[in-house]
Amino acid sequence: MAAKKYRRLAREVTTEEEIESGTWELVTMQATFYHKDKRRRDGVNFNAMLKPAQDGIVDAGLVIDDDSESWTTQPPIFKMDKSYPRVEIKIERLR
Repeated sequence: MAAKKYRRLAREVTTEEEIESGTWELVTMQATFYHKDKRRRDGVNFNAMLKPAQDGIVDAGLVIDDDSESWTTQPPIFKMDKSYPRVEIKIERLR
């Protein structure tokens, strides 16, 4: 259920941005995770947790698909923010 909710929220937030560019054919994604504490983290696992967000972004029509032909993912960045842990996703249009 959490994945479905995450996907829906990602779709809604993407739609609310009202990006008037049409569907993007090729993008790269960079995620920055802000944690309360500093420790070693597994970047592959953290990027995998973003799959529902990617699906929601595709559902919103911003990106044509999240397959390897349309979407690349950069290694995540890990930072600290004790008062406001979060994840920020930057999507760059390549084509």
